[in-house]
Amino acid sequence: MNKYAEFTLIAALLAAALTLSGCHGHDTPGHADHAEPSAEAAFALTRWTDRTELFMEYKPLVAGREASFAAHLTELGGFKPVRSGKFTLTFTGLAGAAGRRAPGTDSGQSRPVPAGKSYACSAEGPSSPGIFRPAISIPEPGRYRLRAELVSGTLRDRYDGGEVEVFAAAAAAAAAGAEKADDGAITFLKEQQWRFDFMVAAAERRSLAARFSAAGLVRAPAGMQSGVPAPAAGTVLPGSAAVPGALVAAGAALAVIRGDDGTETAVRSPVGGVVSLVQAAGGERVEKGWKLFEITDLSKVWVEARIYETEAAALPAVAGALVYSQALERPLKSSRVVSVGASLDSESGTIPLVLEVPNPGGRLRIGSHVTLSVDSGPARTALAVPAGALVDEEGSFAVYVQDGGETFSRRLVETGLRDGDLVEIKSGLRAGERVVTRGAYKVRLAAASSALPAHGHAH
Repeated sequence: MNKYAEFTLIAALLAAALTLSGCHGHDTPGHADHAEPSAEAAFALTRWTDRTELFMEYKPLVAGREASFAAHLTELGGFKPVRSGKFTLTFTGLAGAAGRRAPGTDSGQSRPVPAGKSYACSAEGPSSPGIFRPAISIPEPGRYRLRAELVSGTLRDRYDGGEVEVFAAAAAAAAAGAEKADDGAITFLKEQQWRFDFMVAAAERRSLAARFSAAGLVRAPAGMQSGVPAPAAGTVLPGSAAVPGALVAAGAALAVIRGDDGTETAVRSPVGGVVSLVQAAGGERVEKGWKLFEITDLSKVWVEARIYETEAAALPAVAGALVYSQALERPLKSSRVVSVGASLDSESGTIPLVLEVPNPGGRLRIGSHVTLSVDSGPARTALAVPAGALVDEEGSFAVYVQDGGETFSRRLVETGLRDGDLVEIKSGLRAGERVVTRGAYKVRLAAASSALPAHGHAH
């Protein structure tokens, strides 16, 4: 079974579970006591701010008929439902805008709404996590400007809903209908988005540099060793000598020598660093000037990376690297390229690359293993998305674009250089389009579930 067939089989099984997870779904509020409510298609509105997303569904608005709204509000920081707050809708009449009547009625339009006249409704808190349900009855048909506001703790977000129409009669609302849904759209409900590890972000133009990853080993830098001679002749006091690997500060005592006359003299380190060589033991006789210790200054270290042949062509352009280690809170940037190997090691198939790296606080220890992100080209500005947005599809890459609150579409994209977690998108996506950066495979499974029977969408 090839990779694609295997995925199709797995998708069919998992998609069933994914679909069932949304069985409680949601159905745009309707009212059976009005004429032909089933003939009225639902409207959907999606708006984003820097902090929240509003996805709202509602049936066509009819003058004098109560309208209910299902407003789904998401905190974009963690992509979770808003759990508290007040959500308000305001409808403001537009000058000279009149509501439509059904075709064939006495007059084609009702009188215009007085400009600036407003109606408002609010929901004090969600009916369930993330879902606010304001309701309103607007007495006058016509065109209105819709605005929404969320106040939740210190958060205050406003959304422009654009122009909406309040119809003069239910028949006119049914005749007007809503925008036809895209049959190819992938539906992934808010309840599913909130339940899973899910995130959406806008594709942006970013400064990117060509990079590749490599493993590295921390080495002592050449020329950074200082020998420490015995300041006097005598015997090293037992237990006073520093041990190899010890970190010492400048001026720290490395040993104590007792002279023939009983005078004790401390052997002190001229620099801060690590004790890299010890040639003195307790009870041993030493002469003045003998080299007893060697201190390696760790304010800078060398990191040697082994670069595989596949990346060898980029080595002449290497300008530096970021060094990552569990011992570091944030990566360190190399200060210079020390050397690049001239030949390939026949056993490992690699070329050595040595970089000098500042080492504040001596956090990088000699002999420790690190990971490097090596700069292999000049930076340039390009459209980019996080690597987690890419879905591998038989050698090609796709992303899932959020077209609306619960609708997505699949796009094949051409990728370019990688810079850490960012990947250049050469074609298939436009700046500002929102792509799924976490949970893309869940949306892919939702697409596979389109062949399964529908389970409704009712809150």
